Amino acid sequence: MKTKLSTMWQHFTKALPLVLIAMLLAGTVGVMAATGTIDSPAAPGSTNSYTLEDIYQRLDAGTAASQSTFTEPSVAPGTGTMHDLNDIYNAIPAEGSDLTGVNGSLTVNIVDGIYRSKTATANDSNLKADNIYRGIPIFGVTGTLNPSGIPKTGQTVDHGFQDDGSMEMGVAWPNPRFTDNGDGTVTDHLTNLIWLKDAWCKDVPGIIGYSPPFSWSPAITWASKVEDGYCGLTDGSNAFDWRLPNVRELQSLVDYSRVNPALPAGHPFINVHPGPGGYWSSTTNGNLSTWAWAVSFDEGFVTTAEKYNAFFSTARLVWAVRGGN
Repeated sequence: MKTKLSTMWQHFTKALPLVLIAMLLAGTVGVMAATGTIDSPAAPGSTNSYTLEDIYQRLDAGTAASQSTFTEPSVAPGTGTMHDLNDIYNAIPAEGSDLTGVNGSLTVNIVDGIYRSKTATANDSNLKADNIYRGIPIFGVTGTLNPSGIPKTGQTVDHGFQDDGSMEMGVAWPNPRFTDNGDGTVTDHLTNLIWLKDAWCKDVPGIIGYSPPFSWSPAITWASKVEDGYCGLTDGSNAFDWRLPNVRELQSLVDYSRVNPALPAGHPFINVHPGPGGYWSSTTNGNLSTWAWAVSFDEGFVTTAEKYNAFFSTARLVWAVRGGN
């Protein structure tokens, strides 16, 4: 019996290494099956790997990294400025958690201007902090780089710092400004309005022998009766084609660099009254409904006049216009 046990033990000890090797191989295959290949990501010297520190910084601060070659660590994980797997795990955002951190520095260029909060309400590089006082109202205009959509005034002579003549702001006048249509009408290419060439026409149908002074309501009636065959017109126009201009239309003719009359040089109009009497507009004074606005072409000023008392009114003439729709 003792001999049989001895023989069996000898066979078992000889077979044990083979069993252990089989168990190890089975475990290795299981690990490989669970984790993937154990081959290196690339050949030595290739630049297609990130370091643990790269991964940590990307998670912690969003810092972008570049792939590099494998470098043997110079210090143990967790020492110095390097980070280990625990650090990387802790830097991974957890579901439902808020990210926290410290804001970095940011350079912001503050534009010169007026501020009521973080946003400028008006920008003007000419505003200076040392000459603006609290509580003092300032009526300014912004937009010095681009035309405002309002025509130029005609002034070109500099009479002072940033005055109209030096700035010349506004939409440039077309060239030519006016065209004489040869039929008693003149086209203004700035506004596309058509004006009577004769700025002091006296006779229209039903109102013969017109002469100033002229009150406001008859002026509106007179303008509506202008038609072909009167005032030198051969344009085929009919009654009610013409009208009394509003105050802005009338003022659009003014050249503020000229006087008597204050009209652009080379204009083709005739019989323009240069005196202070002025021309009626169809625009009523917003404060006094019995008064209306008028424009004088001696110096181009806009005034208001009493509608129904021509003898005491400063506005006495009519200059009809059509178009503008």
